[in-house]
Amino acid sequence: MDCGEKYRRMPLSGEYRECDGRVNLTVHEGSVTKYVDTATEVAEEFGCHEYTKQRLEILERAIERVFENDHNKQSGIAEFM
Repeated sequence: MDCGEKYRRMPLSGEYRECDGRVNLTVHEGSVTKYVDTATEVAEEFGCHEYTKQRLEILERAIERVFENDHNKQSGIAEFM
């Protein structure tokens, strides 16, 4: 069910109040990656610990995996063996 209602914050019940439908979470890649880029720049500029820089790299790779399009990914023969 989709009544078109939009929420700034997800209701704790996980359902729309108006139509009792499930809430669909929508997050756009650009709204997430812009903060990763900024965090990386700040870490470099202010000389953060190497651990923090490595965690940011891991986070960036994880975000890329979340937003990658699996339908357009080319498969190799090794994946079927």
